[in-house]
Amino acid sequence: MKETKVTLKKIVLSIFMCLALVLGIMPVEEVKATDVTINTDATGSITIHKYEYNGNQTPEGTGEEGDSTSLPSGVNPLANAGFTLYKIVDANGLSTYYGQNPTALPDIDDYLTNNKVDANKISGAEKVNEQFTNSDGIVTFSNLPLGIYIVEETTPPPAVTSPVKPFLVSVPMTKSDGSEWLYDVHVFPKNSTKYGEVKIVKTNEKGEGLQGVQFALQKQNTDGISWTTITKKGGAQGDNTGDVLNLTTNNNGVISVDGLTKGKYRFIETSVGDKVAYIMDGVTNYEFDVNDDGTVTYNSSTGESIEIPISNKKADITKNVIKKDNTSDENAKDSDYSVGDIITYEVKIVVPENITQLKKFEIVDTPTNIDYVEGSIVLKDANQNIIAAGAGIYSVIKNTSTKGFTMTFTPANMGSYKNTTLTMTYKATLLPNPNTTTSGNENKISLEYSNQILPENSTDDPGNPNNPIDPNNPSEPTTTIVKDSAVVYSFQLNVEKKNEENTAMSGVTFDLYEEVSEGTTGALTGDGVNGTGLDKGKYWRKINGSTSLTTNGEGKVSQIGLSNGTYYLVETKTQAEYNLLKEPLEVTLDIDYATTRQTDPEISNSIIEKNKKTATTFSEGATMSTELTYSNNSGTATITVVNRKGFTLPTTGGAGSFLFTLIGCAIMIGGFIIFRKTSAKKSDVA
Repeated sequence: MKETKVTLKKIVLSIFMCLALVLGIMPVEEVKATDVTINTDATGSITIHKYEYNGNQTPEGTGEEGDSTSLPSGVNPLANAGFTLYKIVDANGLSTYYGQNPTALPDIDDYLTNNKVDANKISGAEKVNEQFTNSDGIVTFSNLPLGIYIVEETTPPPAVTSPVKPFLVSVPMTKSDGSEWLYDVHVFPKNSTKYGEVKIVKTNEKGEGLQGVQFALQKQNTDGISWTTITKKGGAQGDNTGDVLNLTTNNNGVISVDGLTKGKYRFIETSVGDKVAYIMDGVTNYEFDVNDDGTVTYNSSTGESIEIPISNKKADITKNVIKKDNTSDENAKDSDYSVGDIITYEVKIVVPENITQLKKFEIVDTPTNIDYVEGSIVLKDANQNIIAAGAGIYSVIKNTSTKGFTMTFTPANMGSYKNTTLTMTYKATLLPNPNTTTSGNENKISLEYSNQILPENSTDDPGNPNNPIDPNNPSEPTTTIVKDSAVVYSFQLNVEKKNEENTAMSGVTFDLYEEVSEGTTGALTGDGVNGTGLDKGKYWRKINGSTSLTTNGEGKVSQIGLSNGTYYLVETKTQAEYNLLKEPLEVTLDIDYATTRQTDPEISNSIIEKNKKTATTFSEGATMSTELTYSNNSGTATITVVNRKGFTLPTTGGAGSFLFTLIGCAIMIGGFIIFRKTSAKKSDVA
């Protein structure tokens, strides 16, 4: 009897000395035997403490909860890690490893292929469904039947570069001090993590950084279709758990985002801020992938940090006026013309790259004291080929109230002209009674275009943050208006008529002429200028038309609406007893003008006014006729014309007239007597 007891004691001692389990990611080790036997009627638990750790310190676990106090620095709990258990040995099978003649403990590699549990190698194993760690990185599998389990990380957190290798856990296992069996086992698997970094580099058409442009960042969900908006960095707790992301470009046009966990992402532009000239593209997706190792792949390029270049385009319009003398000046914003002159304007139209996606692209011309010549528009492409109206590209309507026009383009048909500059010329006439002050006669042009590209409906891209509120009604994009102008100045010639006594002479009439080229409408030449003293071999335009310039009671008369140039003042009637001018009076009008414009555009809401005219000064030019008196900054020159009286002849019926009559009669009688005497002498000779 005593011998039997000794034998059993030795056997039990031998069994417990062979028992040890490996914790964490290590294989189950043999458990040191104690004098306490396994309670086969009990159940146990496995509590997993999941941590993010990128260091090298890897302390061994004991299976006890107190292991949390010896964790290395730099660990962070990982939420949303999914684990699945597979029971490969039941309670009865424990005796195989913990019995009198224990066999070698299981080797985890016998159940794996490529570090993953191989279903073919665990045939008959009892599966415990996947559970996920909470925000503290903890998940507990409770009420587990006794046995040996494979623990597999089946859903790694997004930041994890690779899941922990599956490992074995025995329930129960012996405490590290060998004092008793541990039924509630705690394990502390750790994962290394890696986060992706990506930059947006936002530039304009000149390659300059655009500040204040906003983007949305989204991550594709596991369904491969829907998207979740990301506003914070990723971290140990998963997506959207770290610091808030700044998704607005800085003064260099850059957005830098790090802390991205693995997965597919996309940027979508949502606003251009105060850069209202630029078109917000709310449809294009800039997709990239953060890989398991934290590298980023975009457009087949992979790196630890990648840049996504995005260039915003804008439409633009510039208006110039061709000088009257046709002097070469591609950037002429002002010129001077006379009433009735045909003015030529040149307009440059910058067509954006995404023109076909715009809803509106329209030009409106609004003149002041100027009348657009209908049908005079000529539009050319970048190669100087004419783009005909009616070809599906544009149409033009004259606005009868403003005397300007509206030019409406069809953006969908303008793909051939994207990212190019079109040139338009057209003609207009300076109307009577123009403004002759420094205000001038301004002709404004405006280009209105869509400044947003928005989804047509929600079904095209359900997760797009720019989708319309009502999926059945597309959002109407807002617009930008760009304005530019050119100004035409016109001047005034005053005539003051006086006699030699400096007294004003009323009722005196004049005509004003200028020399023009052959073929000018209404030009006079040859007999058409008889009696004017003008050269009949040249061509002339009578500026005052059919109405003579007639001095008023103060001896004054004016002709407004004149450009700089040489004119000929012809006096056609003067007061009685005064002599007309013997020849046309040549005068040269030369008024210099200097227009000041804003260098930077003036922006108000979504209206951009370029080259805004702020001031104009007039001054006397170098070739101004000396006969002209110029009042500085008035746009008006004055010439004084003096008439003098002719010879004073006797009036009809006066004494002087009777005397001249008698003298005339005496001369006639004397002549008759001489004639008779001469005739008588000739008869005597005969």
